Amino acid sequence: MGCALVLALCAPGAAQEAGKALQEAQKLLERGDAREAAARLEKLLEKSPSLGEAHRLLGHAYRELGATEKARASYVDALAFGRWSPDAIHGLLVIDRKGGRPLATRSALRTLALFEPGNVDWPLLAAEIAARLGDHGEAYALFRRVHERVPARRTPLVGMGNAALRRDRPREAERAFAAAYFLGEADAGLARRLAGLAERRGSPRDAVAWLERAVAAGAEERAELELRRARLLLEIGKTDAARDLARQLTDAGDPIAGRAHRLLAQIATEKGEKAAVIEHLRAARERGETSAQALAYLAADHFRNERYAAAAKRYRERLAMGAEAKGVRRRLIVSLLRAETDDAEIREAIEGYVARHGLDDAIKPLVKQWSVGARAVDEGE
Repeated sequence: MGCALVLALCAPGAAQEAGKALQEAQKLLERGDAREAAARLEKLLEKSPSLGEAHRLLGHAYRELGATEKARASYVDALAFGRWSPDAIHGLLVIDRKGGRPLATRSALRTLALFEPGNVDWPLLAAEIAARLGDHGEAYALFRRVHERVPARRTPLVGMGNAALRRDRPREAERAFAAAYFLGEADAGLARRLAGLAERRGSPRDAVAWLERAVAAGAEERAELELRRARLLLEIGKTDAARDLARQLTDAGDPIAGRAHRLLAQIATEKGEKAAVIEHLRAARERGETSAQALAYLAADHFRNERYAAAAKRYRERLAMGAEAKGVRRRLIVSLLRAETDDAEIREAIEGYVARHGLDDAIKPLVKQWSVGARAVDEGE
């Protein structure tokens, strides 16, 4: 085909010479001598710059040599001079994909689809490019077209699911992902995504089932998924199963172990097991996992058991988390007073309260108590 083009574009003698040069360049490329092939093709194009076949072969030579931009320019010249070959267009496609030129890649894919209408890889790549460009409607349509042609292939279904999510159609996404999951080997990533979609539509039972599949498929973040499953089991009323699973996770290492203890504290609270609540909240805190609510619970326990200094410490920690509350500041002051803390600390706590809530009726008795206590100390000195 290349020689035919040469004969059509050149005088008989020149055509024969050009045809021979093209054949030699092709053989050099086949032998892996891209540098020599490029040199000969460059020389040929100095004499006959409109030879599309020479530009096509030069594009291949430049690609072998790693001269990407030169290769791209040669492929473009090949097309411009009438050498519309699938390999030149494919060369452009590869270069443009690596170079981050989605619009140019899209154009090349459309051209390749015309040359090879039976090749589903081209519309599949076109769908991926459409998704990158934000055209999720076209991406969904192209992925669906490929799925209809090759229903046993998983990739188009995953693409449909991703495009549906981008279009805020979670139910369509869930159907596509589920169909993809059951096509081949168990896929932990798909199962995890399906668990999230099930939670999103308010079906914790389905989410539990998908999380079980994700773990069974060998998901890397197994402990985290198991903790999610334990929370969902508690949500659907399977308290004992949730507790058993959470107990297993207390040996998982931080931060999962701390979160598991927090969940166990929640379960103990629902069951009215106060001692267990305290035990698990303390264990959670030791592992760096705590919350304003947990600190309040621990502080209240310290306060009830007259461990006022410890209670004050927990109230301070809660306030440091940004959990501003009038009652917490008041209980901090009471704890400091009963712990007979240093006068400066009590003053700081009172000033913090007044700055935020004013000198109201809730704080006045405490201010009076502190003032009397402070004056007694002064008189004693």
